[in-house]
Amino acid sequence: GPFTDSFDIPSNDPGMATVTVSVSGTGTTTPVPTIAVTDSVAPNNDLSIPFGNLTEGNTSDQTVTITNSGNANLIIGVIASANPLAAPFSITTDNCSGQTVAPAGNCTLTVRFAPTAAIASSNSFDIPSNDSATPSVTMNVSGTGLSSATNNPPSAPTLVSPADGATGVGTTATLQWNKSTDPDNDPLKY
Repeated sequence: GPFTDSFDIPSNDPGMATVTVSVSGTGTTTPVPTIAVTDSVAPNNDLSIPFGNLTEGNTSDQTVTITNSGNANLIIGVIASANPLAAPFSITTDNCSGQTVAPAGNCTLTVRFAPTAAIASSNSFDIPSNDSATPSVTMNVSGTGLSSATNNPPSAPTLVSPADGATGVGTTATLQWNKSTDPDNDPLKY
């Protein structure tokens, strides 16, 4: 913002013993990039992608969005270079590595879970950038492979709104939930 001030220069000049000098200027913020990472699984800003249960032989894809919420260009390094993903996880589409994202801009990448065995798996990968406050963001991924020898049950739907145990809910309430998913990719009907 704007700043003004003044200072005095005293001297032994009998005609002008003190001279006052006024100064002013306007300060501006230094432009900085700010990385924000979200994904397609609620809550979408927890830096975690829980794929849930999936029958071996099937695949599930989730989208990761990288947004520049700062006021300078965000330069993204090579994603998963320092901490690569290993099977059963992979990055199938990467529109972000090596890209420059303008302020308020974004880019996306797709993370895949493709279990080949009935086992719980977890991993993480890094997203490096020139954000000096957060030079590397770590995304965690997890999922459980289920046996294809049996028909596996779908997940239970999860309540989103109103919150479980919420009080003060009006007499007309709108219920929202995340739908069930079937690990065998069987169609679900409600």
